[in-house]
Order: sequence, then C-alpha cells, then structure tokens
Amino acid sequence: MLSMAAERAHRAGVPFYGIAACYATIPMLFGTLKSGEPFKKIVFINPLTEFFQGTFLQALYRCCRQGFSLKKPAESLKRSIDSYLELLFPNIARGVTGFGTLNRNRTRVLKVLFEWLSSNVEFDFSLPQTAALCIYSSRDPILDIGGGLLRNASMDCIRRVCSPVTFQAINSDHFLSDPHSLTLTRRAIRAFLLAG
Repeated sequence: MLSMAAERAHRAGVPFYGIAACYATIPMLFGTLKSGEPFKKIVFINPLTEFFQGTFLQALYRCCRQGFSLKKPAESLKRSIDSYLELLFPNIARGVTGFGTLNRNRTRVLKVLFEWLSSNVEFDFSLPQTAALCIYSSRDPILDIGGGLLRNASMDCIRRVCSPVTFQAINSDHFLSDPHSLTLTRRAIRAFLLAG
C-alpha cells in the first residue's frame, strides 16, 4: 500500500512525506526500507524504536516501590500498577473483561506477554536518501521511563538509521496535550517539509 501511495504521489508530481508518532515509528522505518525509500522526508514525533522490556519492567518496579505500603500490600500494589498503566495508556478503560476495545476473552494474554518479552527489533539498515525531523517532548513521562533510557535509545536509533536528521525539543508531554506545544509542533513540521 505504501508503494502504491508513493507511486500515485510521483505520478501527480507531489512530494510524498511520512509522519509517525510513538511506536508507529517502527513500521514506518521498516516500510520505508522495504519500499525503497519512497518518502521525500519523514517526521517522527516522540518516537519509540525499541521495546526495552527491561526498561519498562524497571519503571514498573520503581512505580510499585514508590506506592507500596506494608499495611495494605495487595491494595497498594494494585494502585501502583494502575497508575503505571495510566501513564502508558491514558484514558483507556482497563479491567478484567477488557482493555480499551479489546475483549480480554479474545486475547491470549500469556502469548502476548511471551511475544513481547522475546521480541527484539533490529535496525541494521540506513535510509541515506530520506531526510528526517525528530520532534521529542522534553516533559514526556513515557520516554523518560528508566531515567531517559528509552528516549536516548530511540534517538540513537533514529540518528543511526536516518541521515540527515534534525532533532527538535518541544516543551510538552508525550501527547502534545497543550495547544501551545501543538502549534509549535505544527510550525516545526511545516518549516521542515517546506525547506529545500
């Protein structure tokens, strides 16, 4: 589908750009490679390029340790895990019957967990013809998991795969929730796409 869209853009004589946020960065990078670098430019917003199970588990441990109480251990552990999940998946309904729109009885939780724990995404390629803009939020609690390990690993990956790449910090949260940061992000993207 990506190749078809790129071909249509080429026939119409219009530039073809890619924009990916968070984990969408992973399929965007691999799709770009597989399709022969069809994008003129790519924009990444708060990219996550690696799963870093250890980092997520370390952050969960820290979250649980901070909120843990010996007086009510089960209740405090549940509250800690709930606050951690709210950080990762804000405003998504979670419960014993489902997660967001997914019915729990249709999900093989242990299989999903095993696949996540055993996954290892390798970015052993480069995209030398595709210029990239990497916008990251300076107050992003998700990218700051594990003391910034996730942010640093993702930025290193983008730097390694995309050349040239420009990094730009926006003073916002992961979801660019406030209108000012959204305006700054739009301006940065527009300036990047219209330049050269």
